[in-house]
Amino acid sequence: MKNQDELLAQLAAILTTGEKVLATETGENQQKRLVNEEKFHDFRISAMSFLGRVFGQDSTYHQSFKSEVTQPSASRTRRGIGILTAAEKDL
Repeated sequence: MKNQDELLAQLAAILTTGEKVLATETGENQQKRLVNEEKFHDFRISAMSFLGRVFGQDSTYHQSFKSEVTQPSASRTRRGIGILTAAEKDL
């Protein structure tokens, strides 16, 4: 179970990073809400690495994250957090 606890801790850290990305949200209207690009890409790469390593690059989680979390926007960041939350339930 230690390995599972470690994975859950890593995933929690990535989710925290996602929340920090959302804290940088700026924009004039709901459709153009942007986030800090550097923080977004840190979140994206960390999450993709984790999902690929734990579930495999062909997994639904990894493929969905790769295709859905593509631009530094609040909406795409929320999608990523949702995908990671679903992955967390599977762990």
